[in-house]
Amino acid sequence: MLRIDALAADEGDCLWVEYGTSERRYRILIDGGRSRTYGKLRSKADHLAADERRFELLVVSHIDRDHIEGVLDLLEDPGAPLSFSEIWFNGYHHLYAEDIQTYSPLQGERMSERLRTHPGWNREFNRKGVVLPEQGSVSVPLAGDAHLYLLSPSQAKLNELRGEWQRAIADAGLLPGRAARPEGPEGIEVMSPIDVDTLAASVFKADKSKPNGSSIAFVLEYDGRRILCGGDAHVDLLLERIPALPFFDAQTGRLPIDVFKLPHHGSAKNCSKPLLDLLDCPRYLFSTNGNYFKHPDREAVARVIKFGGDSPTLCFNYRSEETAVWDDARLKRRHGYGTEYANPGQDFSLELA
Repeated sequence: MLRIDALAADEGDCLWVEYGTSERRYRILIDGGRSRTYGKLRSKADHLAADERRFELLVVSHIDRDHIEGVLDLLEDPGAPLSFSEIWFNGYHHLYAEDIQTYSPLQGERMSERLRTHPGWNREFNRKGVVLPEQGSVSVPLAGDAHLYLLSPSQAKLNELRGEWQRAIADAGLLPGRAARPEGPEGIEVMSPIDVDTLAASVFKADKSKPNGSSIAFVLEYDGRRILCGGDAHVDLLLERIPALPFFDAQTGRLPIDVFKLPHHGSAKNCSKPLLDLLDCPRYLFSTNGNYFKHPDREAVARVIKFGGDSPTLCFNYRSEETAVWDDARLKRRHGYGTEYANPGQDFSLELA
């Protein structure tokens, strides 16, 4: 059994993954959404038996507030119901490929301060950065015979973040500073008619955000099933590293996976035709309620419909103004795709047998 639950995390990510058998289940938490997501996360954790509340891994993909705030609330709660054998998070010192004992002016930043004494902080990477080698991939075994295959970030992507770290931390709400600036999809009115072919053929403009480029992304594999968790990763690095994975099919030129959690909540700048052409995938998961940035962008959804294989299923953890437009019988018949939505007030859950 492999299951992914996309919690209702506002415009952010909070992914609760379970794998294993009926006798023994293992769990991974990926990001924590915005601050108020923690109440939902804690409520979900409270339903676990006491001996099931230690997770194998917590992944904090990067420092954007819609990924990190809920994790901070979790780690700063003395009565938190969850603990973690290992935690992956790249702090300021990791931008310089240094280990945890190297300090910097930002070492007092909240996340690093909370993790500094945790024995599992980036343990698999010898307490240095969670980062790709110059060539190839990284395979990390997990308890219960699962594996993670790292796809992002590279050291070059981390290096690019150095000069923007303080600004990015301010944007993440960890220090006083600027709040996130609302943006909408370029050139597309929210209520405009949907032309899938035109949207899918729109010019791709790559994400240049340095915090997003530092995002941890990976494939989780268990019992022949695979989930690609894209974080907010850049397309160029995914294009470079996906063909290096051991289960990439060189004959078809595609990576067989069961679920793709779209990078950056379905931003048009993080979903391209060449990326989709590399995947053999039936389900595409979008995690966002559309606040602030009005994700998912219509261009990204249209590209999934056109280039995401035969009869792709679009999975949304919210029915919002941005996602409900795709639940249109005429569009589905014409373009051969399906949709699945979380029930109101509930998380989106997808279990792979």
